[in-house]
Amino acid sequence: MKSRLVYIESLNYNISIIWLDNPPVNSISKEFLNQLNTCINDIKDDKKIRCLLIGSKIKHFCAGADLKERLTFSNSETLNFLKQINSTFNNIEDLNIPVIAMLTGATLGGGAELSLSADFRIADSTLKFGFPETGLGIIPGAGGTYRLPKLLGLQRAKKMIYTGECLNFKKALEIMLIDDFSNTPIKKSIKLANIIIENSPLAISSAKHSINNNFNKDREYGLNIEQESYLKVLGTKDRLEALKAFKEHRKPLWQKK
Repeated sequence: MKSRLVYIESLNYNISIIWLDNPPVNSISKEFLNQLNTCINDIKDDKKIRCLLIGSKIKHFCAGADLKERLTFSNSETLNFLKQINSTFNNIEDLNIPVIAMLTGATLGGGAELSLSADFRIADSTLKFGFPETGLGIIPGAGGTYRLPKLLGLQRAKKMIYTGECLNFKKALEIMLIDDFSNTPIKKSIKLANIIIENSPLAISSAKHSINNNFNKDREYGLNIEQESYLKVLGTKDRLEALKAFKEHRKPLWQKK
C-alpha cells in the first residue's frame, strides 16, 4: 500500500494544493482521512497561504468511503469514523482562506461531501457527481444532507439523494452545483486564486467568516440530525444486504428491516 495518500504542494508563496493520491478512486480510508486532516492542520498553521486548491493526482477526485474497509467496522467504529470525517470537512469549511475543489471523474458520496466543504468547485468533462448512499442502505453521513440543500435548494437536493442520480458536468453546471468548467481545472483554479489574492487577506478572511457563520449558524444542529438519521439505518438488515450485494456485484434485495 502507498504510504503517501494525501500531500501538499506549494505552487507559490501564497497558493498551495492538497493532492489526493489513493488509487484507484481516492476512497476515504482511515489512513487517507488521517493524512488529509494532517494536511488541513498544516495549511491552517501556515499564515503565508492565501488560497488552497484540492485536487486529485489520479483519474477520480474521490469516490467516497472505502467500502471494503467499512465492512470490517462495527457500528460504533462506523459512527466514530463518521465523526472524524465530519470534523475534517468542517475544518476545511472553516479555514480562513478560500478553498477551491478541482473535480474530475467520480465525485461520489463522501467525495461529493468533501467538495461541498470547499468555497468553489471547478470541474472537467469527466465529472460524475452523486450521492449513491440510499442504494447502499444508508444516507449521506458527512454533511451531505446539510450542505447540499443549502447549495441547491430543498427539492433538487431531495431528488439527488433519494434517486442516487449521477450528474455530468453539464447538468452540474446548469444547477450551479459546480461554479465553472474547464478541460484543465487546475489552470482555471489558479486563475481564480490569483484574482482572489489580489484583494485584502484580512477582508477576504472576514468576509468568509461572516458569510459562513451566517449561513452555517445551524450547522451543529443539522449535522446532529444527520447523525441521528444515519444511526437509524446503520444496524439494519437492509444496510448489511446492500454491502453484501456490493461485494457480490448484484442489486440488493430490500427487506425494509
